[in-house]
Amino acid sequence: MHRTIGLLALLMLAGCQQESPPLTPAEQAAKDRAECQALATQQSGFDPLTAEEPPRTISSTHRRGGETVGSGAVVEGAAKGAVLGVVGGAIMGSPGKGAGAGAAMGGLVGGVRRHRETNETVTTTRTSPDYEAFVASKKDFKTRFEGCLAQRAGTGQTGAAR
Repeated sequence: MHRTIGLLALLMLAGCQQESPPLTPAEQAAKDRAECQALATQQSGFDPLTAEEPPRTISSTHRRGGETVGSGAVVEGAAKGAVLGVVGGAIMGSPGKGAGAGAAMGGLVGGVRRHRETNETVTTTRTSPDYEAFVASKKDFKTRFEGCLAQRAGTGQTGAAR
């Protein structure tokens, strides 16, 4: 009787140690992909399942500004206006008055132009450093993941042989 119980215990123990049936090619490929993904995530620190892509660019808008004093826009406008005023005044018989009026108008136009230029808004756009880091991490993950899969495919290992 003791011999029968011992034999049953031995058979049960042998049954527990049996290897599971070999995986199908599709099951093995899925297992390899999951293991390689976990390994690549651990090595690269990048998890494609949870990573969120940051904005690709950063834009900032500011006023162009500039130095108003000594810009020359008012003087240049006044000089051009005076020349036109002299011509217009000469036609009307009073070159001096025409030059003065033309200078005043030219100075006003030059001042308005300079005001417009200094208050113009400018937008600059550059690549986000966060996006550059994201792309580098993603590339590192992909390289590690594909290398792992290639290594497993090249060795022809199966789940039972590992």
